[in-house]
Amino acid sequence: LEIVDVSDPTNCVPLASVSTPNNFTHNSWPTHDNNYVFTTDEVNGSYLTSYDVSDLNNITELDRVQSNPGSQVIIHNVHLYNDQFAVAAYYKDGVVLFDVSHPDNMIEVGSYDTDPGESGGDYGGTWGVYPYLPSGNILASDMSDAGEIGGKLTIITPTYIAASWLEGIVTDINTGAILYDTYVEILTTPQNDYTDLSGIYKTGAGISGTYSVRFSKVGYETQEIQNVSLSSGLTTVLDVELVPLAIIALTGVVLDSISNSPIANAQVYLHGVSNGLNLTVTTDSSGAFNIPSIYEDAYDVVAGKWGYYEKGISNTSLNSASSPMEIKIAPGYYDDFILDNGWSVSGTTATGMWERGEPIGTFENVTPYNPEFDVASDWGDYCFVTDNGGGSTADHDVDEGMTTVTSPMMDLSAYSNPVVSFYSWFVNGGDASFGTPNDTLKVYLTDGITSINVAKIKYPMSLWVYHEFHIKEFLTPNSTMQIYFEASDLDLSGHWVEAALDVFRVDEEQATGIPSQPLKSNCCIFYPNPFIDEANFQFDFGTGSIKNSRFEIYNTIGQLVESHSIGEGQGKIIWGSLLKPGMYIAKILVDGLVEDVTTLVKIR
Repeated sequence: LEIVDVSDPTNCVPLASVSTPNNFTHNSWPTHDNNYVFTTDEVNGSYLTSYDVSDLNNITELDRVQSNPGSQVIIHNVHLYNDQFAVAAYYKDGVVLFDVSHPDNMIEVGSYDTDPGESGGDYGGTWGVYPYLPSGNILASDMSDAGEIGGKLTIITPTYIAASWLEGIVTDINTGAILYDTYVEILTTPQNDYTDLSGIYKTGAGISGTYSVRFSKVGYETQEIQNVSLSSGLTTVLDVELVPLAIIALTGVVLDSISNSPIANAQVYLHGVSNGLNLTVTTDSSGAFNIPSIYEDAYDVVAGKWGYYEKGISNTSLNSASSPMEIKIAPGYYDDFILDNGWSVSGTTATGMWERGEPIGTFENVTPYNPEFDVASDWGDYCFVTDNGGGSTADHDVDEGMTTVTSPMMDLSAYSNPVVSFYSWFVNGGDASFGTPNDTLKVYLTDGITSINVAKIKYPMSLWVYHEFHIKEFLTPNSTMQIYFEASDLDLSGHWVEAALDVFRVDEEQATGIPSQPLKSNCCIFYPNPFIDEANFQFDFGTGSIKNSRFEIYNTIGQLVESHSIGEGQGKIIWGSLLKPGMYIAKILVDGLVEDVTTLVKIR
């Protein structure tokens, strides 16, 4: 944003400048007194941002807001109406109204989507608004209609309603200390804020009414306050005191489930269900781990090591009365990337190198390019993905080169017939003037001497897709096996390439048609597995709560294909008779929380 004195058109004088959040300032509009200015950035995931420009030597950002956080939608132009309302052309979200009379607490108060056939990032929908007609009507011009060439004009009669503001200070109930970075949510609305260094939060609602407001911070009990009344044009002050969680020491051991021997250098990951804390520790030479200080809370706990299957425990309560944890993991190869098991990354691409993380979605019109989520059936939200930078479709894709992610070494010499399985994501598109997109995701298997291209993945695109192959069809299993995935973009192709990888595993093949030993979890037995016509799910949850409990079956692209309510603590469900042959993911939810996740197979 540049501020220029143009009082003498022959001698324009720069006065001040400031970088806007996305460094792509497209439009700005000042208040009539020139004390405040509002800017837009014309890129995916951009903001309406407010600045105090009353002192050009000290320009200060006051607030930034988005109409639809997480959707990557672009804000284009903004106009001020009576210095109170910002009328924004918000591309695929249409026309959006914000009450900006409190520039440090801007609140969305209304919207009208002129093109509901489009959503997400990139260009489309409303790109211009004009709110100054004598009638009060708003003119909205669309650059396209449902993605088709040729725009349209929409005339909107708005009703301007002032926001309902909510502000306050959050402190520690025992010490009175201000609490920075407390997350404040007005439930059932998209409005939220974090407390600043002074413990102050500022938020509000576009519609007056009675709301529940939730306050959460790592290390403190989450507090939800009911029946908070918010009124149009008024500021409600709500100061809150949070109760700190008790701090405990946690110890435990990770053991081999077959030999019962301790496992050194295993990883133990903990995620606080309420407090949001994420922590990973490593076991010592005796398989033990020690966390001297951790908040008392409920945690999801996952233990694993390369060469073993992960073991997950969902929503377990850790407190001063908790016994030392004992986690047993079975030998094998499995990775859903919630743990860092040492996959290596290499390549020549300028952007788009593989990285492990929680995927950030990118979109071209309504087509996903970078995935928004990992495979739903595994632990955590992580996967391997090519350059997880978000933004526009072309910002962080694989460009003019290749990138490879390679597994650690696998000793498969004792396997009779090992089967590799994984989920892949692949998208290839872009400017048709460069020709038909022709890039691929290639999968290679190596025994340390010979490398074989076992798969070339092109279709289907924009989906998590399950794959499996028998290693013996390509190479003889030995002690130095590895698999690697290569995503590439041909030089100067002008195409967009995104790829992702999740839920990698190696299993011993089951003899087709011969039921295996029942597959057992913490609470349940599944048999037979694999099965031919139908299968049994036998469960025993003891005397605990089983409200909101279900047995759900998903296909390999994450679609729910069968679901059964669990109405008692013990019993058996017969399932699968209507399903086609293939692999399925069984998810058991007890008291609304995931108790276990298991892979099951129906054969012909």
